[in-house]
Amino acid sequence: MIRRMLETDYAGVRKLMQQVHHLHHVNRPDIFGEGEALRKPYFQKLLGEEYTNFVYVEDEKIVGLLVMRHESAQAYEVMKERNIFYISDLVVDENYRKRGIAHALYHQAIAVAKESHASRVELTVWSFNKDAIAFYESLGMQPMNLRMEMKI
Repeated sequence: MIRRMLETDYAGVRKLMQQVHHLHHVNRPDIFGEGEALRKPYFQKLLGEEYTNFVYVEDEKIVGLLVMRHESAQAYEVMKERNIFYISDLVVDENYRKRGIAHALYHQAIAVAKESHASRVELTVWSFNKDAIAFYESLGMQPMNLRMEMKI
């Protein structure tokens, strides 16, 4: 069942974010340090008006999370006006994957974006996360740009 995220969801949401942080830390320890993910002040910020959040509950446990925010930018120079929803987190508990939960949360994001007359949904995915890239591509998402690096 998908529902809005509540303040009482902190422990369950934090557990999901810790899984994500661990994945990032293991794959990019040069960027992501050890430590606890999702401290209480940031969770409180996520509950504010700037963000739209949903959790997926199964067996009375939070097993999925969607965090997104509405972004708009005025046209300037050669750039057109933009009205988008940006998904900052779409997470499913590693023990509940391949059950359609991410698919349901993604379609929740699309529904919210359409209700708000957004022109697109965007997100960022790390290049090491091949499973996530394949998932998003299976939904019809396409790369928009590519951020590159060279370690020196």
